[in-house]
Amino acid sequence: MSFSPSFLAPALSAAGVICLVAVLPMPYGWYMLTRWVVCAASIAAALHWYGRSDKIAVVAMVIALLFNPIQPIALGRPLWMLVDVLVGAVALWLGWRLRNGTSR
Repeated sequence: MSFSPSFLAPALSAAGVICLVAVLPMPYGWYMLTRWVVCAASIAAALHWYGRSDKIAVVAMVIALLFNPIQPIALGRPLWMLVDVLVGAVALWLGWRLRNGTSR
């Protein structure tokens, strides 16, 4: 299964921005929204890149598991802040790659 870059690029960019905003003190609902959006975008990215770039697909699946909203992983606030920044940067970079046509 593959997703259109015109769908996946904005989804990944939105997930990246949401992750970066999650570093700020926000209500608990924001963090739950972050989990759902990042998990969904990561699953879509993994399906898109499966067979094209297995390394990106594996990274996307690890991110999806980490942000899984059904069985949340408790890491503590300082570690989550680091994860949010790293995942936000990766998501924005992948969205940029798709938008510019360097990775289809």
